[in-house]
Amino acid sequence: MVAGGTVLSIDKMASAGTPQIVAKDQAGPSAVAVDFDSVYWSNAAGGSVARLGKAGGAVQTIAMNQTAPSHLVADKAGLSWVNGNGDVMGLLRR
Repeated sequence: MVAGGTVLSIDKMASAGTPQIVAKDQAGPSAVAVDFDSVYWSNAAGGSVARLGKAGGAVQTIAMNQTAPSHLVADKAGLSWVNGNGDVMGLLRR
């Protein structure tokens, strides 16, 4: 879930869970995707894609200088997104 410049998560198994902050001060978070070990989000206003491991740690910017990235998809092959200019971008797993 994204709210303002903060990326939030909530335990879907909790009946009345409290949202937890994943990342603050993001530049227009607009989409979220999850795979087996990370949470990814796009920052449409900031032109970047970031990730945080589910185990925690530091936020990593994995793509910069994008044009309003959105529509993230994470699968076993990697991560893909669509830029505001219509370009489909992606990172393959290694």
